[in-house]
Amino acid sequence: MKKRLFLYSLFLISSICNAGINLDADDELTKLGIIDNNYKYIDLNKATTYFKTATNNMAKMLPVQINQNLEITDVFFSPFYSVTSFRLVKNIDQTRLELFKSDLLSKEQLEDLCTASYKFNFFYANDYKYEIVYKSINNEIIAKIILDKQKCQKR
Repeated sequence: MKKRLFLYSLFLISSICNAGINLDADDELTKLGIIDNNYKYIDLNKATTYFKTATNNMAKMLPVQINQNLEITDVFFSPFYSVTSFRLVKNIDQTRLELFKSDLLSKEQLEDLCTASYKFNFFYANDYKYEIVYKSINNEIIAKIILDKQKCQKR
């Protein structure tokens, strides 16, 4: 149960970060004249500025510890790609690290990440890629997950 709550907190943070600090990104981008009613970009310059501003605003707050084990260290947003990097805040033994990696790369985890983090219509309409990187306390990559419309078929 603790493991599921821990992973769920990651999904929520990923979702919030990926939305550029806006939980209804489709609505926001439509109102700003960045996407049309089919969620396709109609003003790429505005989109670039919007995501650059989101990146800069989030970067000012980082790193931020999200629980006793993990912090968000980096974010980057663009019209077609974003990345959120998480880092462990303390060392864990190799067995637990391998278990953590296995959980992160599981099919169930992918489905949960898709549901929580790849939920905006504009992602699907614009072939958006969302990369989630998990690192050790020493900044070594533990796992890298890339969400896209093929992996996260619309639910």
